Amino acid sequence: MLINQERSTSKYLLCCSGIEEQTFQLYRTCAKKVKHPEVDALLVGIAYDSLKHSKTLSELAKNIIKLEFDSHDCTGDMAELLDGLYTCTEELQKIEKLDAATFSEILKKLADVEDVLTECYTEVLQPENLEAIALELQELNYVDSYILKSVFEKIIQDKQNHKETLVNLMYFFAKKETEKTQSTAPMVKYRNPDAWNRASGV
Repeated sequence: MLINQERSTSKYLLCCSGIEEQTFQLYRTCAKKVKHPEVDALLVGIAYDSLKHSKTLSELAKNIIKLEFDSHDCTGDMAELLDGLYTCTEELQKIEKLDAATFSEILKKLADVEDVLTECYTEVLQPENLEAIALELQELNYVDSYILKSVFEKIIQDKQNHKETLVNLMYFFAKKETEKTQSTAPMVKYRNPDAWNRASGV
């Protein structure tokens, strides 16, 4: 289980919120480096979805423990994921011109992040975890577990849509690279092919 007895559900949500916010930063940084307006628009849209998810999770968690996100809320694999996002964003900010190969690699990393977060939220939807969150929230206010479930299902749907968009972008840039390679391949032209055929005995 991603959520265990040593980690409260509220801290788990804060960790997911922090990862979503850093994912937003990476998407925004990536969008600024892309020279295709339509790709920029897609990445910005996904970025603000991630920021929306971050705020949603943060508000849920703060209703329980009244704390802001701290990187120490993340442990194990999730801490490594967060560190990787920080590093990738910092490295990307230093790049003046983003080449297709580097961009494709970043898209793959973002797709992997979307997969990990989908797994995290699917874990939250396990009955015992969803019930734990609802119980913690019910200490403050009435919480409808059906609505709470719907919130996470909507986030998961967004994650899956993000993954699909990223995969389509990877195919798009791979196709462009193939076309570029083909268009720059050397071509031999003959001014008098008939004479060449006679000389060669063809």
